[in-house]
Amino acid sequence: MPEDVLFSVTPVSLRVPAQEMPGYRGERVQCGACGEGINYHREVRVNGRALCIPCAQGGLLPNGNGIGKMETLPKVLLIVGYKKVGKTTLIEKLIPELSNRGYRVGTVKHHHSDFPASFDTAGTDTWRHRQAGASSVALATPTDFAMFRDNERSISLDEIVSALGATDIVLVEGFHDEPRAKIEVLSDPNNEPICKTDSHLLAIVTPRARRTAVPAFEPSSIKSLADLIEREILT
Repeated sequence: MPEDVLFSVTPVSLRVPAQEMPGYRGERVQCGACGEGINYHREVRVNGRALCIPCAQGGLLPNGNGIGKMETLPKVLLIVGYKKVGKTTLIEKLIPELSNRGYRVGTVKHHHSDFPASFDTAGTDTWRHRQAGASSVALATPTDFAMFRDNERSISLDEIVSALGATDIVLVEGFHDEPRAKIEVLSDPNNEPICKTDSHLLAIVTPRARRTAVPAFEPSSIKSLADLIEREILT
């Protein structure tokens, strides 16, 4: 009697992608938001930008218990205008108004000078660390954390925003060339806005409201302006 056949062998041809082969080293790309390197083609393309998976889904941010949870990246609103027109004053008024409505507010100030920015008081320990040549210095207290770091290149607004931590909206003073929602401040209502042809311009703040293509608010109309921000950006 013939022996029972338990199995048979059939030759096959498999095509294994190069990235699946042992020892494969693919091109390393940099996340356009946090700057981290991404290996093995794991980047996610969002609007033409290469992002790591956490940034594409929303940053991994700590909650009140210190436990990481996934949160969406904060909304960004640019406060723009010429020098000395009241941009900082407007931000100072918007922060408590939005905070009282339950939003976590972060801020960014765009400094145009190429000289190293100095935020630390001369003579302090952290100032002495930097003067001694440290490229990065961190200051930690039970309630605050600050980082001073030298940069080899200009940091993008996305990288700055992603480093702010748990916020719902970031008010940015400057960066008027960025294609983002913005409010322009005018000290003289007769002046032409620098962003008058920008489709991202949401509103104008000027001492005397005038007829414009976008809503115009007086500097004292903070509640009405916050209503617009809630409606157009935060909801």
